[in-house]
Amino acid sequence: MTVGTPPVAELNNSAQTWFYQIKSDIRAASESVELRYENISEDKGALLVDSLSEDSDVERYRPRFSYNSFVKALNVLVMPTEVHDVHQHWISSEKLDMVLGGFLTAAEGHALTLGVGTTINHLNGPYTGSRKDPDMLIRHELEPLPSIAIESGWAESLPRLHADMRLWLVGGEPDVQLVIILRWSKISGTPIQRVKGKYEIWERDTANTPYCKDSGAIFPPPPANLGPQVIPITRAQLFGPAHIFPGQNGTDIWNLRVDLLRTWASKAINRMGYIPA
Repeated sequence: MTVGTPPVAELNNSAQTWFYQIKSDIRAASESVELRYENISEDKGALLVDSLSEDSDVERYRPRFSYNSFVKALNVLVMPTEVHDVHQHWISSEKLDMVLGGFLTAAEGHALTLGVGTTINHLNGPYTGSRKDPDMLIRHELEPLPSIAIESGWAESLPRLHADMRLWLVGGEPDVQLVIILRWSKISGTPIQRVKGKYEIWERDTANTPYCKDSGAIFPPPPANLGPQVIPITRAQLFGPAHIFPGQNGTDIWNLRVDLLRTWASKAINRMGYIPA
């Protein structure tokens, strides 16, 4: 569920009024909800995210914040669901297999870090002043920006997910190499609600414009005769071109397995009381 900007804070547009309005909305949540606040200036947006992130009353709701200075909107995901976080298990499993399978050395495995909800503020260009808590990031241990970002949400959040993608690929240029979007939707009208899923892979083209390189279904799965679904990523995309280890080739490819994502997603969907479509 997504909730729009309450009118009270817009009428009295001070940072303090926004702070107490957003804090009140977060504390009022009894289930997973995405809150959106618009027409927030850059100076207020950064201050609000930083202040709310440090508030002990807010912290217990496990919020993830996103302030987009380009569109002047602040989003808060309150109490992420199992489905919101399923990619954490997927990518952690992939990283383990990269090391066990010899694609990554032990040293590379230690240097390749994963993060969830880590506030990133090193964005530039039209996104200067933005703040972003990615649903997941992959980065070299020395880099402030991710090389790969993953954003996940229900279907009604797709405009926000695409705005997040542009924030990463434009505001994070040249460091952010790739953005994976996971979109989930519920199918109503059945005894047990079913969940569909889709992925999108976004990169920059030669003109540095974001484009969707690939997309595909998670649920329902495609016919088996089409072969396994994979998302190819290069070593340079994992670490960033500046951090390829000596003796390694940045063009080496690891195929992220959509079947593995599907396995973890099935478990998460079942725990929520739903079934995969």
